[in-house]
Amino acid sequence: MARNEEKARNRQQRYRETHRSELRAKASVYNKLHREKIKANARLKWKEHKASGTCFRCGVIYDEELLNILNGRQSKTCIKCIWSRASGHFFGNEQASNCKFLRRCFIAQGGHCALCNVELVLGINQVADHIISRALGGENSRENLQWICKDCSLIKSQYTTDFIIDHVKKIAEFRNTPECTAMKQAMEKARR
Repeated sequence: MARNEEKARNRQQRYRETHRSELRAKASVYNKLHREKIKANARLKWKEHKASGTCFRCGVIYDEELLNILNGRQSKTCIKCIWSRASGHFFGNEQASNCKFLRRCFIAQGGHCALCNVELVLGINQVADHIISRALGGENSRENLQWICKDCSLIKSQYTTDFIIDHVKKIAEFRNTPECTAMKQAMEKARR
């Protein structure tokens, strides 16, 4: 019985891989036609999971570790699903080895943003980021990975980390100049 189920899963997986673009197109059309229904179902599912204290993705009951990490903040997913989802976004799959690598990388960074050093909270404000963005030719490799906060992700966009750091340094240097002080005083006068 288990062999037949495994064969069926393998067939489904091969079909999905060979017809990926076709399936995405169909899903896109369906999502556009049924957007409100999908949103209503997701809200209902979220309310049910929130009330029962279970993960939105896998249905597992939240453990103490996650509750301690979240410090009372609302998260929709458990730790395993957070790593799995991040792996899917960054590497394109949710393999356990990639999830473990992402977790090790997060711990190596001390759980802080690589750009602004703010504390990252799992499931709330962490983003796996390409050091050299894909738009600039960066790869989906482990060497090109860093953890940053959502705010820095919005700012960084398609730029390299070095580019952002250089500009932040220039802004910091400019703040200490007489020109900046004069601009601040002029702006304060204009506000009054």
